[in-house]
Amino acid sequence: MSSAEISHVLKHSKNYSFPGVSIKYVSSAGPKVGFAISRSWGPAVKRNRFKRIVRVLFFSFFKNPPFFFLLVVPKKETQLSSLGLELKTVFKQMIKQSSKT
Repeated sequence: MSSAEISHVLKHSKNYSFPGVSIKYVSSAGPKVGFAISRSWGPAVKRNRFKRIVRVLFFSFFKNPPFFFLLVVPKKETQLSSLGLELKTVFKQMIKQSSKT
């Protein structure tokens, strides 16, 4: 995601927060996933693994991914083992919210 897209998400997004992750999203012209992960969260290997897991979960959860800009921010206590369940819950809520509007 470009910095302009991230700024747009931060200004106009809906937010979901779980014990391990915070997700901001807004409708868009196509599906995109961005990340805001500080170096203090862990070494590059851990940060990159987190990004790979989230991308795979997002694009495998949907047959046709919804058109969202999705900004994912992990929290210090994020457990990668429970991340899948949390994200599936968020994705279902995102779909419900977008179908209401």
